[in-house]
Amino acid sequence: MQKALTQRGVPKSAITLDLAGMRTLDSIVRSKEIFGQNKILIITQPFHSYRALFISQFYHMDAMALGAKEPQNEISLKMKLREYLARTRAVIDLYVFNTAPQPRGKKEPLTL
Repeated sequence: MQKALTQRGVPKSAITLDLAGMRTLDSIVRSKEIFGQNKILIITQPFHSYRALFISQFYHMDAMALGAKEPQNEISLKMKLREYLARTRAVIDLYVFNTAPQPRGKKEPLTL
């Protein structure tokens, strides 16, 4: 992602990599708790954006999603099934088990 952004003129200094965000829940919470952001732009494929926005809303974050280009071929059955299961898990994590995300790391507030 970083390479694609820099090739399109985004300065490397404007990009922060989240190397510890192992799943969407972790990445959303890390953006708030580690990087100090309450307003975020999520750039991802449309099928994934719904879950990311759902989790952001749960954590009272002002989030928008920008749909990246879908994979060359239509989304495969395997990807659709994976996303269906991931959405189900997100609801269960947030509303049934109250699963704590794994922010891992020290605070690194971002400044503009």
